Amino acid sequence: MAKKLPIRKANRLPDYDYSTAGYYFVTINIKDKSNHFGDVIDGKMKLNGVGMIADHYWEQIPDHYTNVKLDEYVIMPNHIHGIIIISGVKRTAQCAVPTDNRQEKRHNRLSTVIRTYKTLTGREIRKTGKSPDFTWQRSFYDHVIRNNEALMIARQYIQDNPLKWHLDEYFAE
Repeated sequence: MAKKLPIRKANRLPDYDYSTAGYYFVTINIKDKSNHFGDVIDGKMKLNGVGMIADHYWEQIPDHYTNVKLDEYVIMPNHIHGIIIISGVKRTAQCAVPTDNRQEKRHNRLSTVIRTYKTLTGREIRKTGKSPDFTWQRSFYDHVIRNNEALMIARQYIQDNPLKWHLDEYFAE
């Protein structure tokens, strides 16, 4: 008899196309919320070697995806908050009309960007031997930013996150 798996709450908006232009506030957690990326000291995040790997690969996301840019982000001891921008349809001088390239759409989907980031960073972190037990939590959290006010709130939340680290349930002195 097959084991019954728990029903998981869907993390994504139903019927929303996560390859469409927009701003997305994402949170990616480390499995079991274990601290691997460094420490918050005097309200500022101090990355260790593992945290620098996470930062390096985050900064490279736009180099690997057309129409994907980064906005505000912070790497915390056990998670990352960031705003990812997926821009509009690509047009060229030869073709001013947008084309529906399904492969490019899949390539620029938010879940593809995050999955690739997690795969590359996890592999690199384990390879260094600094955190051989490093594992990302399954999936990620996202919020579609729908207006300028929400964007400003998300940016402020990210900027203030290190200052509020002592309030986090996984904070350990």
